[in-house]
Amino acid sequence: MDFFAAQDRARGQTRLLVAYFILGVAGLIVALYAVVMAGLVIDQQHFQPQRADYNYDAAAMGAPNLWRPDIFAWVGLGTLGVVGVACMTKIAELRSGGGAVALSLGGAPVSRDTTDIAERRFLNIVEEMALASGVPVPEAYVLEQEGINAFAAGFRPENAAVTVTRGALRNLSRDELQGVIGHEFSHVLNGDMRLNVELIGAVFGLVVITVIGRELLFVVGRSGGGRSSNGKGADPRLVLLFLGLALIVLGWLGVLFGRLIQAAVSRQREALADASSVQFTRNPEGLAGALKKIGGLPEGSQVKHAHVEETAHLFFAPALHTLFATHPPLEQRIRALEPNWDGKFIEVGDAEETADAPARGIAPAGRPGPVRAESLVLAASVAAAAGLAGVRNWRENLPPAVQQALASPAGCRALVLALTLDEGEAARQAQVQQLRVSREPAAEAAAQLAEAVHATDAGRRLPLLELALAGLAGTSVAERATLLARMRELVWLDHVVMLHEFALLRVAEYRLKPRQAPVVGSSDPRAYARDVAAVLSALAYAGTEDDAPAAAAFQHGLAGLPELAGGVALIPRAEATLERVSVACGRLEGAPFSFKKQLLEAGAQVVAEDGVVQPAEAELLRALAASLGCPLPPG
Repeated sequence: MDFFAAQDRARGQTRLLVAYFILGVAGLIVALYAVVMAGLVIDQQHFQPQRADYNYDAAAMGAPNLWRPDIFAWVGLGTLGVVGVACMTKIAELRSGGGAVALSLGGAPVSRDTTDIAERRFLNIVEEMALASGVPVPEAYVLEQEGINAFAAGFRPENAAVTVTRGALRNLSRDELQGVIGHEFSHVLNGDMRLNVELIGAVFGLVVITVIGRELLFVVGRSGGGRSSNGKGADPRLVLLFLGLALIVLGWLGVLFGRLIQAAVSRQREALADASSVQFTRNPEGLAGALKKIGGLPEGSQVKHAHVEETAHLFFAPALHTLFATHPPLEQRIRALEPNWDGKFIEVGDAEETADAPARGIAPAGRPGPVRAESLVLAASVAAAAGLAGVRNWRENLPPAVQQALASPAGCRALVLALTLDEGEAARQAQVQQLRVSREPAAEAAAQLAEAVHATDAGRRLPLLELALAGLAGTSVAERATLLARMRELVWLDHVVMLHEFALLRVAEYRLKPRQAPVVGSSDPRAYARDVAAVLSALAYAGTEDDAPAAAAFQHGLAGLPELAGGVALIPRAEATLERVSVACGRLEGAPFSFKKQLLEAGAQVVAEDGVVQPAEAELLRALAASLGCPLPPG
């Protein structure tokens, strides 16, 4: 799975969705115009002749004129306004992230200090998947539904949420649940989530006509109906009744268009997500087992909720019965995983695995030394499967004090600060004193965690930061801002910013600060020449004190960007500041993902020019990847 190509491809799918949506709205406009004209003809030929002051001559009138450009324009503008407002309102409602989608379907967040074994296992799997793939740890939610199902939602990987049903937690083994979560993570990496949220808005906009029709019928029902009291034409309530019924019928046309769009956009991506899950886990039996249990469960994968029609395309398996399937048939998906399947589903029993089983075939993780260049370059293509077992082993063998801190938001806050503290005793004491002066409530806890954190492998501190930041998902914007301010105070206390400090602070800023989706920038790589020069120069100087090897490393990485050959030069060491790198990353965030991939691979070649990558260099490259909104798994 190539994250970068998938993200660029997702932008093309958005254009396809827009085309389908335009066709659906056009169909609604034509149908509504037909209803309006039918109403005018009925009024002209049936009600108007009954007026005492109306001189009706059918022969003189002739056939009614069915084409009225003025009426068509009003109908078109009205439909566009209603559908457009409904669509944009729904998207704006869900723009805050996948948690908003989960809450709209009745999901409940899973607390980090949960005592439910099945929920704890779910959180562990989500964390392992995130760290192995190099994306931020998503929020976790549970739907109290008996069917086996799941979905991932969000506008970007950093505000994603993964949701599973209670039936999935109760009935799936760890391997099976991991296969399902791997399927959902592929949607995160393939750029499907934003498209899915936009699709929710499009479907809601198309079905809102039905909602208006129901409201009109409600008004008529409360006021009664009949002929007008003066006998001069139709009772307005009768007109509202006719219009309400017509809108409901036409609303089903919108539902039809919505289902067609969901089916057209969703089915192919679901098959791709199954294949990607196998890439993640290297365990097709786990995903196949989950699908077999769906077929053997009376509730299957059905989800009962008022908003499920708008969100059916999000789910791992069909959430409702519909004429236009949003997913390939279960049998087809299982046979793609197990060609020799006997066709029998698994009947779900009461006794299922709920606790974490020991990791099978996993060797103890040693302290990472220098990383081979080939590993780091390959990591930029997001091959997460190779690291999944190692991440789980590392996660389970964290020091007890660190594991306890990860179980609560207060502990996660202290852990973030502990990661920022210096390893030197004198410098660390000065930082702790600064926290006390700032009246930081986690000051003492951070000081106590410092030794355990510094005993953690240097190459794993950014993943540990990701775990701690995930535990702060439920905190307020003000609390996050205060935490960032504390981190900056600690980093700048000695007036010198080290590479690992810059990496920690950069990742924390990217994860904790409220952010909007980046504006898509130029597709021409030459537009980013100055920014590329700043980034590659900083990486080159990070690995050596001598300018000659730095220049050689810079040229080695620049060879991976042929479009910029001759247009980018190594800048002086004094100008290759970390502040300049931050500014450059802000501009590069809007670059095409294909170019970001080239840049990350060029950066990997720069830091690996001498054949190895030291942990500090790897951290800087990971911070760069985080700043660009790209995953970079541990090497």
